[in-house]
Amino acid sequence: MAESHVVSGLVEKRSEIAGLIEFHRKEIGRLAGQMAHLDATLKLFASEIDLRTLRVKRHRTRNSYFRPGEGQRLLLDVLRVAGEALPAHRIGNAMATKIGLALDTADAEETFLKTVRGIARRAEKAGLVVPVGGATDSWLMHWRLA
Repeated sequence: MAESHVVSGLVEKRSEIAGLIEFHRKEIGRLAGQMAHLDATLKLFASEIDLRTLRVKRHRTRNSYFRPGEGQRLLLDVLRVAGEALPAHRIGNAMATKIGLALDTADAEETFLKTVRGIARRAEKAGLVVPVGGATDSWLMHWRLA
């Protein structure tokens, strides 16, 4: 028979997820209503417009660690000071130290390192850094200044 604390924990998690689903369904309904009003207003001003051809704008959330451009600046600073290629986790730890961020849980560290890897990939596309070594896995990839 299952342990009572396991069952109660699973019940608690299930109710939390059910609440999130209900919240997001209401939010979808609210947004769909707003879009219906916008569509009707667009049709008033431009009856010939085909709403199906309008592009959907991707929703992006900004990271909570850096201001715009700060992450790339820190990445370049860390690599400049090191003077050699560094793996993403060492770059991330150095960046966290520079901004005074305590990565006290594994989830916090993983989330922060995903952000750092994203910054490194964007810097690579901009021609600022290059991957070093043959690693194709972004966890193992080393980066150096271009």
